[in-house]
Amino acid sequence: MAKQLDPVNEFTVGEVSKLYGIPESALRYYDKIGLFKPISVNQETGYRYYATEQFELLNIIQYLKYLGMPLKEMKQHFEKRDEQYFLQLLIHCKSVNENKINELAVIQHRFNQRIEELQTSLNITDVGVARIETLPQRNILCVREQIRTRPEMELSLKRLEQITRVKASLFIGRVGVSIAQQSLLERDFSKYSAISIFPEEIIDSEQSLVTLTAGEYACIYCRSTLFDSDQYYGQLLDYIDEKGYSIAGDSVERIIIDQFITNNSQKHLSSIQIPVKR
Repeated sequence: MAKQLDPVNEFTVGEVSKLYGIPESALRYYDKIGLFKPISVNQETGYRYYATEQFELLNIIQYLKYLGMPLKEMKQHFEKRDEQYFLQLLIHCKSVNENKINELAVIQHRFNQRIEELQTSLNITDVGVARIETLPQRNILCVREQIRTRPEMELSLKRLEQITRVKASLFIGRVGVSIAQQSLLERDFSKYSAISIFPEEIIDSEQSLVTLTAGEYACIYCRSTLFDSDQYYGQLLDYIDEKGYSIAGDSVERIIIDQFITNNSQKHLSSIQIPVKR
């Protein structure tokens, strides 16, 4: 038999919803899963009623939800009402939240890095000007295979993802390709020999991890896209010869700004780097 309530202590779903700022659909869902059930239901109208003595339970549910505890685990706690179980539940939720905080820190770092790079890139004035730079050691994820077309490049990128278990979509603007040293010596720019991901932070993956050694690199910024950089490669190789350097390894070409960032092709930007030695 349904509990008879004092009309003054009788709150409908809508009233509790307004008091707590909780959607009515959420309260009905809590009822459905047995987490927070009305104290009384009018059998004629089907109206659900809550009482003030239930409000503390709803306060606890809101608190645990704020802490990130899943509803299923809340329900299990209220069924058990065991202090040790509740303690372990809180410890588990704390660990889950710490992992989320770490993930958000990585995302924040990537935002900062990408914003800084784009701000710098939009102000570059020396496009097409070759130069020698001393670059630090860098670790990249790389798959070596011949790439002659864009479809081949996309498939190679997917293979790189599968091998390394790293999603390239998480590294927008950090994907690059290479031309083999021998092809550079032959001035054959018709194919790439590798595709790479340039992570913004340390990657916990030893699969296909390649180290770009620290040292001197002949560099040039380009207003071009992949498979359309022949002119810049030729210009950079001429510069290497003029300065008395020799090619010391494969090139590294990375798109920084492409059609997915701007429709203005005059703003597209990539970077080519070739290791060199005297």
